[in-house]
Amino acid sequence: MNLKPEGTVLDWKDLTAGYKDAFKRQVKINRFVRKYGLWRMVGDEFHERWSAMSWEIILHACDTINDYNKVLTDRLHVLILCQLLERNVEVIDNNLYSKLRNYYRTWSHYLPHVHFA
Repeated sequence: MNLKPEGTVLDWKDLTAGYKDAFKRQVKINRFVRKYGLWRMVGDEFHERWSAMSWEIILHACDTINDYNKVLTDRLHVLILCQLLERNVEVIDNNLYSKLRNYYRTWSHYLPHVHFA
């Protein structure tokens, strides 16, 4: 495994940048379909495209996370992916409501590879 250097900074926006236009297009289609009541006509096709794009983003994020020995994050979805991938992760809370701290205390405190900063 060829791991990336420590200290590399990535944001979720960096991981999903290649999907931004496709995501915007899907949201526009969704609004149009709902506005004109066309859901039955395009529902399955829309869901298949959305699902395929979602899985591409998730797999890309997993591949990227697997490139690192340790991840420092303030994003809940990255914390959850790190837990699932059993990657070393250090968590920093990012809001006044202590969402990540509460999640950590409830679900992650017993995992040896998850630590709260």
